[in-house]
Amino acid sequence: MRVILALQVFTSLLAISSCRNEEFIEWANQVEPKKVAALENLVVQHFSRKEHQIFKDYFATIAEMAYSLKADSERSKRLNEVLIHADLKEFCKKSLVSRAVWSILSQSCNRNGFYLCAEEVRAYPEAVAVIRSVLTQATLSRFDAESTCKEAL
Repeated sequence: MRVILALQVFTSLLAISSCRNEEFIEWANQVEPKKVAALENLVVQHFSRKEHQIFKDYFATIAEMAYSLKADSERSKRLNEVLIHADLKEFCKKSLVSRAVWSILSQSCNRNGFYLCAEEVRAYPEAVAVIRSVLTQATLSRFDAESTCKEAL
């Protein structure tokens, strides 16, 4: 009887842990359409309010995740647990833009000495640095080994 009870408790804890860890995979799936929209609008010569909002939505989503990870050590720990076993190429491809793409966008935001895009766009490297800062050495090593992730971080 004790063995059955212990197995039920273990199974319940495993299920709860699994659900909590799926939040990052779901987040990557939710941010992917925002990233795609931002990349599609990158080719526009002069950004309208619509393009600016699309860029802001994507980069704000990245910043919100970064700063929530920094503020919540348990969440950072869960992210590391997920990423140590995740398909990093897919995760990064879905969620992060490369430094080169960000640089092109950022240059397009500069006009006559004024930065015309949302502050979230300009702050992307800072948000990425925050994400890097919460990764364990093992996770960071995996990120650096994956070109899709390394280009973004």
